[in-house]
Amino acid sequence: MSRTRIAFVTSRFWPISGVSQILAGELAVGFRDLGSEVEIITSRWEHRWNKSFQFRGIPVHRLPVSSTGPWSNFRSQRALGKQLAREWDAVVIFGIEDHFEPTVKALSKTGTRVVLRLDDSVSARQLWPQNVSRKIIAALEQVDSIVCTNESTRERLVALDLKTTQIHVIPDGVPGSTQTRTINQQSQSRLALSDAHPVLAIEQHEPLVVTGVPFNGDGGIYDLIRAWKLVARRHPRSRLWVLGDGSQAREIWSHITESNLVYSIIMPGFFDSLDDPFHAADIYINPARDRTGQACLARAMANGVCPISTDDVNGLIEDQINGLLVPRQDPTQISQTILSLIEDGNRRNQLGLAAMESVREKLPFEATLTKYIDLIQGFPKSSTCESAQ
Repeated sequence: MSRTRIAFVTSRFWPISGVSQILAGELAVGFRDLGSEVEIITSRWEHRWNKSFQFRGIPVHRLPVSSTGPWSNFRSQRALGKQLAREWDAVVIFGIEDHFEPTVKALSKTGTRVVLRLDDSVSARQLWPQNVSRKIIAALEQVDSIVCTNESTRERLVALDLKTTQIHVIPDGVPGSTQTRTINQQSQSRLALSDAHPVLAIEQHEPLVVTGVPFNGDGGIYDLIRAWKLVARRHPRSRLWVLGDGSQAREIWSHITESNLVYSIIMPGFFDSLDDPFHAADIYINPARDRTGQACLARAMANGVCPISTDDVNGLIEDQINGLLVPRQDPTQISQTILSLIEDGNRRNQLGLAAMESVREKLPFEATLTKYIDLIQGFPKSSTCESAQ
């Protein structure tokens, strides 16, 4: 691979993390290991944080966060423009949050190729044509390629009838590992998490179910909360961890409190590494009504967690072989399926092992990295980059 210069732009990075940010770090390391010059550009959410640091040897630059008011936005956009003023072969932007439109604007006169990555944390409603502003449409049409992690997001973008922009589907791959989950490893992970924060304390014999469905308005999380009331009734010491954050976080927590489940359901936010919560878990559940949550589900499966899902996620889950499928919007069936696995440890372990083997075969990270490399190397060199060489 020829030496390329790539910047990854994400509004959050360590210590504020999530699946997208984990992938950004993995892609950055992958490109760096293949000889590229790589930087990560993110936001500085607190003044006490350093303006820059190293992530596995990769420079990370934190820029000021724009608060309310035009002057703050101007300062943030100016800082972003300065940071991106170098010649880049490509800039990869994660998400269409506040940083997206000003980033595209800052790059519009440089000739730099821009790739936008969108995953299913973007709600269907957010991409409905009547809800997308003209500024966002204009910015979407200025990027060279949009990478979706699933077909449903691609379909939403196609409905916007964007001009000139190429749309690709590249699922998030999962890093391979020779580790097989063991009871001892589960116990150590539970102990480590308990030491990290008392709210995560859980004994080895207590059932732990984890979900990471995006908080983007999908009603599946409410189906799961209703189902959990039946689970908690039979197993009062069982716990459900709802990983992640998003615009619906407060509404979800209110629903949990109104259901009197505050001690049974925990919302710990997100982790910069998902290995510990997944090693600690007995079951992972994806209760989505819309086809969302693939990235977190795939990483849980790669860690050997037995999966339950309302969707086969484009063939990722084969019912009764490497996981269990349940109907959408059916809390009773969801609760019965969770209970059946809580009470059958052998079946749970068999499905978890099969899930780990299948997802590592179907979604290897190396394939994802190769597709991003091919995409970026397929761009013609900009005039600024050619002159620099």
